[in-house]
Formats: sequence, C-alpha cells, structure tokens
Amino acid sequence: RHKLQSSSPDAPFIITGDFNHCSLSSTLPSFKQMLKCPTRGKRIIDLFYTNIKDGFYSSALPPLGNSDHNLVLLRSRYTPAVQKQPVTFRTMRVWTEEACETLRGCFECTDWSVLVCC
Repeated sequence: RHKLQSSSPDAPFIITGDFNHCSLSSTLPSFKQMLKCPTRGKRIIDLFYTNIKDGFYSSALPPLGNSDHNLVLLRSRYTPAVQKQPVTFRTMRVWTEEACETLRGCFECTDWSVLVCC
C-alpha cells in the first residue's frame, strides 16, 4: 500500500495522465481504470485510475485545437443519498433599541435566586 493510502484509507484517490505504454494495474491493483473511450485514434492511452469503484463514466469529445488526443468528459456516478431540501424562508423580527432596553431593565430587577436550586 502506498504511504498516502495508509495515512488516509478512506480518501478518494485519482491518478491521471498520458501513460502511452504503461499500466498501473499490477502496481495499484485496488485502483480501476475508468476511461472506456479512445483518447488517441482508436487507443486508450490517456488513463484515469481511481480507488472509487464504478465512480465515474467517460465519453470522448473531439480534440481541442491541433491536439491529436480526444478530450474526455468524466462524470461522477454519485447520487446523493439525501435529496436536497427545498429552501425555507423565515421572517425575523428585529427588536427596537427601546424594546431591548426595557428587557435589560427587566433582567436587572429580576430575583434570579428563585430559579437556582442549592
């Protein structure tokens, strides 16, 4: 196991790049290669390894400019367990300074000893 994986075993890890004639499957057997579409011609040479099983799906897009590599769109398969809650609006009333002073006066003349048990 890699040092980073040992120190953060639950963390998601992603390794990506133009690997040409390289495979990480023997070096990092717990990682999966997510790209399933060709990235250069009919070959997959740009790789995307992750420890998140079935975490992404990929689709090829046309090359950018004069590049001989396709762009790759990776999308997460993650769906939230809890759906987003609707926005809740609340009305707040702000006390006037006069009301705050009146409340302070009430607190100052209150006999708090009746609320304290010894």
